[in-house]
Amino acid sequence: MLRGFVDRLVVGDRRYVIQTEDKGPAKGQFAISVFEGGVLVHQRAVSYADLLELELADQDELIASAMRSTHNRVLKDLEEGSFPRWPQGQDK
Repeated sequence: MLRGFVDRLVVGDRRYVIQTEDKGPAKGQFAISVFEGGVLVHQRAVSYADLLELELADQDELIASAMRSTHNRVLKDLEEGSFPRWPQGQDK
């Protein structure tokens, strides 16, 4: 299991925490959670099951790269105001 990433981001008057964490090879996915003001506003899981078929030496590097790339994309989308949010009051 790989270490994850946590970033704090302020966009205008909104304060976000973006967390990306590996769920481990048994699940073959990592999760990205976005919090605004301490409230979870978005969460998604990204599969990396296809990478588990590669040689062990390559797996960690490729999974970490996919995690970092996706994490950075979420940061950029938040900064640009184009990140999808759950509508207020919608169940998560």
